[in-house]
Amino acid sequence: MFSILALPLLHSAKILAVCLIRGSHFLLLVEISHTLHQQAHEVCMFLQLGNPVITDFSYAAREDSYRRSTWSLGEKYIKEYNDWFLEEMLCLCLSFRENFNGFLNFMAHLSFQCDKLLEEKITNFLLREHYDVAILDAFNPCSFVLAHRLASDMGHL
Repeated sequence: MFSILALPLLHSAKILAVCLIRGSHFLLLVEISHTLHQQAHEVCMFLQLGNPVITDFSYAAREDSYRRSTWSLGEKYIKEYNDWFLEEMLCLCLSFRENFNGFLNFMAHLSFQCDKLLEEKITNFLLREHYDVAILDAFNPCSFVLAHRLASDMGHL
């Protein structure tokens, strides 16, 4: 994988957009993926299912312009995480300073999700695709770990 600054020099690149968080993070990656697809790049969004989404907002037409691969931690975990997440967001808004434990719990959830994402079955699936570039959302640190793992296994580091 190489720098996104080299994209204009390419005729067409095979691009992986990693989206591990939904909401506004997802919407930004949808727009980036759509724009790159319109410029003749082959784009695949790797999307974690089950995270809370922005309701009453549709990007369905844009999502059809590029390929998507999804993964999930299962409905039981998703329900548990979403219930916890929505409650934490309410608490966070009410008492930011007193909610360090909530932050640590959030990091524990991200760590669990990252551990499952980096399982051999998932990374081997992504490695078989031989992507040229990965576009990451910096909010979830696991995006960087996944990109490093893919680049290391492909010999790009």
